[in-house]
Amino acid sequence: MHFLETIVREKGHIAVASKRESKPVNIYYEVYGDGPEKVILLMGLGANCQLWENQVKALVEGGKTTVLIIDNRGVGHSDAPLGFYSTKQMADDVIDVLDHFGWTSDVHLNGLSMGGMIALELASCYTSRFSTLTLTSTTASLNVSWWQKPLLVLYVSMQSSNPETLANNTMKMLYPKEWLDSQPTDPTSKYKTNRENTRERIYSQNRLSRPQTIQGRIGQVTACTAHHVSDERLIQLKNSGLPILILTGTEDTIVSTEFSNHMHSLLDCKIHRFDKGGHALIEQNKEEYEEIFHKHIEGHFKSSSAQA
Repeated sequence: MHFLETIVREKGHIAVASKRESKPVNIYYEVYGDGPEKVILLMGLGANCQLWENQVKALVEGGKTTVLIIDNRGVGHSDAPLGFYSTKQMADDVIDVLDHFGWTSDVHLNGLSMGGMIALELASCYTSRFSTLTLTSTTASLNVSWWQKPLLVLYVSMQSSNPETLANNTMKMLYPKEWLDSQPTDPTSKYKTNRENTRERIYSQNRLSRPQTIQGRIGQVTACTAHHVSDERLIQLKNSGLPILILTGTEDTIVSTEFSNHMHSLLDCKIHRFDKGGHALIEQNKEEYEEIFHKHIEGHFKSSSAQA
């Protein structure tokens, strides 16, 4: 049994978008912990929610948080309707899920990659509902030319679904080669390299979910390529006073650090650049990532303020 299966408090599906689209979309969720602080974690393109495993474990161990993770539309156990998706549409899906749980305020929001794009839409459109925003390995816009978009959609849709090939391709995109070939820092690890350890983690986490469908993959890719939060909206978000943290890796080959630097210049918020960090900071830089993220949100815990 996978570790997450031993600590999950609740899981299931919530029908969303019934008032916005011709028929509802079922979004899969899992809830962990029962603390007073509410945290939602949004995963990236083609990735299931269980990839937040390390952060879920660390957050619930303190007993202060309730953690909600979801499969975005188009991946995992959630529906993958036909059509092109948008990050605003997926943000509205999240709002429907939060409404289901009565999470209408004081929510700590963290999004990774495409999840960060969704998080930006959420924070921009529904600012008052959130206590903090964390933007991990993400951007306000990919700046993809109109002629590049169909080529990117075609490329991603043709990716192999073979588990071994998929794992190898995933590692190549998400992690620097130097780190993959290095020995794990955990002295109890049975693996000789991070590559071996990461490959097994991908297999294990994927067994908790379902392979992404072609329509889901195309829908999510088009959402990423069309994503755009303008400089004006970023400045408005800055002026809202919402505490924001940007986390980026200096060797991220998917979303360059330059995108994070641009957001930082307009948001005038906290930023941490992980030296030699790739796209998947939550795994490669697990301990440091958790320490920085937790410090950010704990500084804005309502329950702590009430006790002070």
